[in-house]
Amino acid sequence: MRLREVPGLIALAMIVSLWTLIVEDLGFWDEASYMTNGMNGVGGSFTGGAVYSDMYWMLSRAIHDPVNLYFAGRMLTATIFVLAVWGAIRLHASPRVAWSVAAVAAVIPVAHAWPGVANPAAAIVLLCVAAIFRWPTPIALAISAGALWVAAGAR
Repeated sequence: MRLREVPGLIALAMIVSLWTLIVEDLGFWDEASYMTNGMNGVGGSFTGGAVYSDMYWMLSRAIHDPVNLYFAGRMLTATIFVLAVWGAIRLHASPRVAWSVAAVAAVIPVAHAWPGVANPAAAIVLLCVAAIFRWPTPIALAISAGALWVAAGAR
């Protein structure tokens, strides 16, 4: 990644965040459980979306209203997913191809899939697979294995 790509990444993140606000509706279901655990600081086990609840815990330090926290979490996870799509493609293709694929990912419903807990896990898996194919070395495999454990804890 070159420094000149950073403003574009910031713009892409803002577009995905705004698009999330437009297409998302308030719908809690099991998302309420993750958010409640995060707001209350409940955790300690590597099950039940622990990493995802930790994300809500971090966000709840700055955002106290549950409705705003819900939308902030959804915007963050959609943005993480789209940026991971960009990063994975960028490891193997030109910037133009990566931007094109990321733009498509930003506007199709995949970034706003239900449940939101799947987005961070999918983002980590995408980046790990792309990294393993780009750098098939023991260190890349070890780092990817560790990151995949984090993805398992997210879901």
